[in-house]
Amino acid sequence: MIGGEPLTFDKSSCGNHGKIWFERKPLVDGKPVGEEKELKPFLEAAQNEYEFWSTQVRPRVALDRVNSASQIWHIGSVHFHRGCGLWFAADFNSKLGPDFRQKFESCLRLLGDTGIGGERGGGYGLFEFTSSVQALPSASNAKAFLTLAPLCPRNADELNRLVGGGDPFYEIITRRGWISSREGSTLRRKTVWMFSEGSVFPGSDSTRAGALTRVTPKIWEEDANDALEKHPVFRYGYAFPVGFKQEA
Repeated sequence: MIGGEPLTFDKSSCGNHGKIWFERKPLVDGKPVGEEKELKPFLEAAQNEYEFWSTQVRPRVALDRVNSASQIWHIGSVHFHRGCGLWFAADFNSKLGPDFRQKFESCLRLLGDTGIGGERGGGYGLFEFTSSVQALPSASNAKAFLTLAPLCPRNADELNRLVGGGDPFYEIITRRGWISSREGSTLRRKTVWMFSEGSVFPGSDSTRAGALTRVTPKIWEEDANDALEKHPVFRYGYAFPVGFKQEA
C-alpha cells in the first residue's frame, strides 16, 4: 500500500467481527496457509470467527456520601486473548547512545506495573512487554510520508507546509487526559488538536515534523504558590514518518 500498489479489500478477509484485516489465501490441501495459518489458534469454532480481543460492559453502583442514595453507571473494558495485545514502534536517535534505550524500557516496565487507561486502582491496564528490532517498509523515491504517530505541527509555517500543497490525507483528533504524576493526579492536561496516525502528507520521510507541545494545566501556570510542587507537562507530537508513494 505504501508503494502505491492497489489492494483488493474483501470483507471475508476480516476477523474479530470486521475489525482486523489479514491476508487470506486459497486453501492448500484443505488447510489454511500464510497469515491465516498463523491465526488458527484464535479461531472460535462455535462462531467461525477469529477473535483477538473482546469487550465487556459492566454495571457499577455509586453511593452518595450524605444519604447513601445509589446511582448505577457502566464501565467498558477490553480483554485480549492470550498471545494477543498492543504494539508500538520506537525509533531511537543514535546520538543518544545505548543508555537511552535502557532508560526507555525501564520506564515501560514501571508503566506496566502501574497500568495504563482507566480503573488502574482496580487492577486494569497492567502489562508486560517484549522488544525486537524490525525494519519498517518504506517506499523508494517517495515524495510523501505516512505518520505512524499523532502529529502536532510546531508552528503555522509547518502546518501550511503539511496541508497547503501536494495531496494530503488526514484526520484531526483531540488528545486530553489526566496527569499521572503524584503531584497532579487530579488535574487534567490541556487539550491538543493533532493529526491522527495514518495521515499522509507531502514531504520527505527523513524530516521529522512535529514538536513537543506543552500541556501544563492552566491552574499550575496561574498559581503563584511556590510551595506547591509543580512541573511542566508535555504531549509528544512528533511524526513517525514512513515513505509513502501516492498514485498520480
